[in-house]
Amino acid sequence: MAFVATEGGTVSGWCYGYQLPRPDGTSMAYLHSIDVAERHRRQGLGRALLDAFLTEATRRGAAKAFLTTGSTNTPARALYESAGAEIAAQGPTENYWFDLTERPT
Repeated sequence: MAFVATEGGTVSGWCYGYQLPRPDGTSMAYLHSIDVAERHRRQGLGRALLDAFLTEATRRGAAKAFLTTGSTNTPARALYESAGAEIAAQGPTENYWFDLTERPT
């Protein structure tokens, strides 16, 4: 799922993510990225993009949605919390990367 906000033919913000099936037969949505151009911030555009993503995820049958952000990304955290998100209770997490350019095919 992807959403783009434009103003006068110029992209001012966007977000995208995925609908993920779960082994129990339900699904959840993952918001991979959301970004608003600096000059368009603090005008409700991020909230509108987030709401569009969550509404579409709900329409497609997702029971939950999740995302990750930096612990010091105060503006993003304020947006998510104002939209009703809660911090995950599983404790500290670590991010891992796999460099697949060296992996045999």
